[in-house]
Amino acid sequence: MKYSIRLLVVALVCLSTVALFGQGSTSGTLSGIVTQDGVPLPGVSVTVASPNMQGTRTTVTNDAGGYTFGALPPGEYTVTFELAGLQTVTRRQRVGVAQSATVSAEMRMSGVAESITVTASAPAVAETTEVQSNFTGELIDSLPVGRTVIAVTNMAPGVSAGVNGLAISGGMSFDNLYTVNGAVIQENLRGQPHNLFIEDAIQETTVQTAGVSAEFGNFTGGVVNAITKSGGNEFSGSLRDSATNAAWTDKGKSFFTTTGVETQPTKAASKTNHTYEATLGGRIIRDRLWFFLAGREAETTSLNTFTNQGGTFTRVIEDKRREIKLTGAVTSRHNLIGSYLEAPVIQTPDCQIGCFDSSSLDPTRELPNDFTTLLYNGVLTNNFLVEARYSEKAFAFKGSGGEDPDRATGTPVRLLMPGHATVVNEPYFCGNCTPEDRNNKQYGIKGTYFLGTRALGNHNIVVGVDRWHETRLANNFQTPSGYVMILQALAPTRDANGMALLNIRGGAANNTDYLLNYFIPQVSEGSDLNTDAIYFNDKWTFNNWLFNIGLRYDKNDSADSAGNVIADDSAFSPRLGAAYDVFNNGRLRLNASYGSYVGRLAETIAGAGSAAGNNAWNGWFYRGPDIVNTPSEEAMRQVWAWFDSVGGTATQPVISTSFPGASRQIVGSIKSPSVDEFSVGASTQMGRGFLRADWIYRDWKDFYGESRSMAIGRVTLPTGSQADLSLVTNNNEFERTYNALELQGSYRLLDRLNLGANYTWSELKGNAINETSGSAVVTEITSEYYPEYYNMDWNNPKGFLPGDQTHKVRAWASYDIPTFLGDFTIGAIQRLDSGSPYSAIGTIDIRNSAALPNGVVNPGYVTPPTSVGYFFSERGQYRFEDLWATDLSVNYNTNPAWLRGVSLFAQAGVTNLFNQAARVSGNASTLTHVNCPNAVPTAAQAASGCPVGGLARFNPQAGDVPAEGVHWVKGAVFGQPTSQTTAVSAGSYQLPRTYNFSLGLRF
Repeated sequence: MKYSIRLLVVALVCLSTVALFGQGSTSGTLSGIVTQDGVPLPGVSVTVASPNMQGTRTTVTNDAGGYTFGALPPGEYTVTFELAGLQTVTRRQRVGVAQSATVSAEMRMSGVAESITVTASAPAVAETTEVQSNFTGELIDSLPVGRTVIAVTNMAPGVSAGVNGLAISGGMSFDNLYTVNGAVIQENLRGQPHNLFIEDAIQETTVQTAGVSAEFGNFTGGVVNAITKSGGNEFSGSLRDSATNAAWTDKGKSFFTTTGVETQPTKAASKTNHTYEATLGGRIIRDRLWFFLAGREAETTSLNTFTNQGGTFTRVIEDKRREIKLTGAVTSRHNLIGSYLEAPVIQTPDCQIGCFDSSSLDPTRELPNDFTTLLYNGVLTNNFLVEARYSEKAFAFKGSGGEDPDRATGTPVRLLMPGHATVVNEPYFCGNCTPEDRNNKQYGIKGTYFLGTRALGNHNIVVGVDRWHETRLANNFQTPSGYVMILQALAPTRDANGMALLNIRGGAANNTDYLLNYFIPQVSEGSDLNTDAIYFNDKWTFNNWLFNIGLRYDKNDSADSAGNVIADDSAFSPRLGAAYDVFNNGRLRLNASYGSYVGRLAETIAGAGSAAGNNAWNGWFYRGPDIVNTPSEEAMRQVWAWFDSVGGTATQPVISTSFPGASRQIVGSIKSPSVDEFSVGASTQMGRGFLRADWIYRDWKDFYGESRSMAIGRVTLPTGSQADLSLVTNNNEFERTYNALELQGSYRLLDRLNLGANYTWSELKGNAINETSGSAVVTEITSEYYPEYYNMDWNNPKGFLPGDQTHKVRAWASYDIPTFLGDFTIGAIQRLDSGSPYSAIGTIDIRNSAALPNGVVNPGYVTPPTSVGYFFSERGQYRFEDLWATDLSVNYNTNPAWLRGVSLFAQAGVTNLFNQAARVSGNASTLTHVNCPNAVPTAAQAASGCPVGGLARFNPQAGDVPAEGVHWVKGAVFGQPTSQTTAVSAGSYQLPRTYNFSLGLRF
């Protein structure tokens, strides 16, 4: 009864306090048990001190000998245990961001003299039920690894390359949670983290891949928490100049074009780009008010190539970042932390979706980006802690696209004929229309209560509430003139200056080249996606056991850009874990966990049924005179002259139309995707190191699906025409499962050699991807999507998914060499990434015709599919090559005593020391009758791999079984690389040997 009353009080205080708290922990927890002769010892005074903490904090062990300190800033801590008549014990422990560390002590009777024992406790990674990895700034700085959040995250086990970014524990790349100082730094559509950090300011990063606490939500992948430095009682800082140059990357290997021609790489031009960083931290009032300032400035110049063997253009990206952080102690028990970071980017010029020549370059695009965080934590009693947080992030596109409203000079021309996917005449999108804003906010409160009992052990109880609020205000103007010209028949040529000369097919029979009129039928109100959450988590230590008992409740309350309610659902997410210390000394710990995670609602799915802010269009064929080898502006003048001469939009028949929010709708409420997870593992502490192994299994559900069938029917558009109706819902007929074995460990061999490694074996299988490369979150086609034409057995079979990576290794070592000339540190990393899977997928036309008499007869659709995809191989049957690489760095630091506390440093690094050249991507084209319809193929068709005699049609819906060589063939360069290393891309190969250098000072 006493236990229940205390728990109820904690919950009521948390729910009634008017304060702000958001997920994304920037602190850690330290707890333990004090014993004498194996019996819990109450009344022991426990004090923690750290250079990262203002003052010290002291508590007293309870009846069960337990104690806890919450909301500790990450850093190295000294823990002192004192009780009259007993020897004082001192231990050292590192507390990481979003980590729970344990420091226990066995106290003995005092002798004549007091005995002080200083030892290091086991790392938190080895003691928790959570599967996590922690990387300090010092470790990263000593190794040849990028200092970005993405590069550090990729050092962890269970992390692989996903469709648009990193996939953690098999999750979709859009569904991880990334925070810096507690602010969620992801952009709204693809869920990728923005560069809202300054590398030298990052103190440490924790990556959680399984067993995650109920305090965290809005993810089905993993959780990444990074924190920046906070200053201190002593002044410190740094200056750094990091230099890169495209010419410092080896040429790499040749590659094959889409026509099978081998192309030799060329050495990049020499242009050194500098990134300048500065940090400064210290005190304003000792132990009461600290400050930390950081800045970063980079102007990167790169030589880019126009599409389709065009010339080159120089692009400059200006990236300036500024951070300010204040840490204050109102009293010794109440703290406030505030931080602000801005990172605006200016791109001059910018190319949106492929540029054929300079006419399609956007002169300047601005990307303002910033976040603000506020944190309060207060120790109300020795056992009760309250934390409150507010964070907000703002991002926008400004001046993104063309600005010329003239129909001739301001209409983008999209080139979509074979071998082309590019733009000419005017930049795509509208740069002088309203900017697009993508913002988020998060706030709430949590309380932590430490309850100790002799009978039931110690409980670290957390109860909290938070709200996630995400908005996107966008009116998706495609063009400044309101029109786009689509060319699909004849490829352009170039004049002597490399500018496009267009060839536009006209005449009464033209059905390839046409005009589109884009317009916004309803101005966006801005999306309003909200998730309210309440959570409970109890970390319970009892004898040799550690239990984690958590439950999270998330409720979506969201509206689309037109104000329509599209999500009004809720979900419970249990988080349960247990660990058993077999010998009660850390030599062998066994652990297991079960958890359910619910992701954030995807912006692109939430807006699937909204007309507001989305573009509608009408299309008309161009049927005027053929236009041959004509400059783009003049060609468009001729197009408009003909169009106006025949009455324009008033008289020309509409050939295609689309109206958002009409033919694609959300019925009822959609849910966020979720995943169930099981894990078991073991760990051991080995003197100055640890080793941990975990098996993880995940199974996803509530996928985004889309259905369209005769049973669903048609809809009448605002234009009066009809369209087939699509319904967007959640669907569980798809599958996505993840199996993995994660091994990780580290060891400090001698005092100078630090070793670390992790290994992941994994298998990601199913048929649910829900994202496309370069795009945002998408729906999966269900079995009720044109069911007469599609069949998931051959259109979307189960197999290895794009994020599958069988083996991953990260092994590193750093060795310190002190000399009379200064200190040297040699760092090395060995990397292995298994090859990614790909499949033989072709496009087939199964409509009834004279060539396919058993084809599908249209049962009454307005626009039946003209083609569908077909898997001629098992999903993921083929693999690109494994990537092996050895990276090396040498760091040099002068003796600080030489310059009164100032140390000069130099760093030199080489990536891929032995210049390995694995083919990590390439061509996967498969040809069918759609590509090879002619018995005598054209020269272009023959070059792509079409055989003499062409390829026959078949209908799998009627039971036809395709035969290779008869119905399909692999393309001429199937499995071959199709791009080489350039100044801005590694192409189809792993990055060749690349050098980098840094110089600077620290004090």
